[in-house]
This record gives sequence, structure tokens and C-alpha cells, in this order.
Amino acid sequence: MPICPIEHSFFHKAENFGYVIAESRAPFAGSLRGETNTMFNHVFVGTNDVAAARKFYNATMTVLGHAGHDMPHGTAYPSEHGSFVVATPANGEAATCMNGFTFGFRAADYDQVEAWHAAGLANGGTDAGAPGFRENSPGNMYGAYLRDPDGHKLCAYAVNTGPR
Repeated sequence: MPICPIEHSFFHKAENFGYVIAESRAPFAGSLRGETNTMFNHVFVGTNDVAAARKFYNATMTVLGHAGHDMPHGTAYPSEHGSFVVATPANGEAATCMNGFTFGFRAADYDQVEAWHAAGLANGGTDAGAPGFRENSPGNMYGAYLRDPDGHKLCAYAVNTGPR
């Protein structure tokens, strides 16, 4: 997926970064035209250390099947129906994380949850919940939790397909 510098774009505050994923080939372009029934266009997470964030997210997102695309101020991870972006805040202020907020990623199976968790721990993340079944989740899903190098809480969940 090419990253294309442009002067103006539909991408939220892209003009502040000087980048955007080309509209005609962007995975989320269809959702902007109303062609899909996805809820989100993109999720943007702020970072204060692009190199540390890139190392962590390249490792964890690769496990989930999403390649990173470097930008001048961060990295974008496009998928079929949206993008996850980690970059310095557009307003130039420090990035902060929020209490009570978690980004949840879909994993294909239990092994992928465990590989995602291990990749995060090996690349600057901290444990926020080891892999296992979560009785408070819908269907007792299998999941794991991490905090990224900036403190954002993340999880990866797979549908419960039976005993581990």
C-alpha cells in the first residue's frame, strides 16, 4: 500500500503530517463512500518515541497479519476496513494514554493471541494480562493484554473454539 505525500486530503489532519494513504487504493476509502458497514475509519494512537513505538507495533501487528508503512512521524497499519496509526500528535504536544480505554485487536486463534503477547513483551511492551480465557468477555473469548511503550492498553482476542 503506497504512502503518498499530498497537500490536502480526507485523512484526519494529514496535512499536518504530509502523508496519506492514496485515496483510490486505501483500504478505508470504500467506507468513506458508504460501501462497507464498518464502524471505524481509523484509530490513531499518539507516541512520544516513534522508534520505540515502531519496534513494538511492527512486532505485534505483524503477528496479526498487518504490515507497517513508515511515515515521517509514525507508522500506519492498514487493513481491509480501516487503519491503525501510531504517530506523534498533530498538535505538537506530548502524547498521553487514557485510563479505562483499551484497543482490541482481532486474532485468528489462540496461538496468534499468544504470539502477539510474546512479541509485545519482547519489543518493549509490558504485561497487562497473560493469555487465557476471559470469563467476562462475550463467549468467554481467549485474549491477552499489553501496554505499549507509551502506556496505551491493548488486547488481542480470538473466538472461543473450545479448550486450550
